[in-house]
Amino acid sequence: MVVYEARYHWILGASSLLIAVLFWWLIIPLFTPIRAFLISKTNEAVVTNKRVIIKSGIIRRRVFDLQLAKVESVNVYQSILGRILGYGTITANGTGGSWGSINMIRKPDEFRRVFQSLAIN
Repeated sequence: MVVYEARYHWILGASSLLIAVLFWWLIIPLFTPIRAFLISKTNEAVVTNKRVIIKSGIIRRRVFDLQLAKVESVNVYQSILGRILGYGTITANGTGGSWGSINMIRKPDEFRRVFQSLAIN
């Protein structure tokens, strides 16, 4: 026969919630600059005199490498904030339905302009 059963105090749940909130507000923001730095150092979009190369991914790597003659178009998407701050998304479409895309590129119109000047020649 059980005479008394001890139970956990409600503060146990509150302390777990407090730890989760502190983790969300203090620890997660510390990783944001590290993540941004890693993405900026590992992703690239390049136009050479013969090719368009788009590489993205930190751990999983995706590479889009296509000859200039095989690229049908380079599209640029910019939101209102992107237009104001000068960044956007570049999407290169190749023959046969292949495509490569990279986000948050500085001066995406310049990338497209360089591509178009090389593709004409």
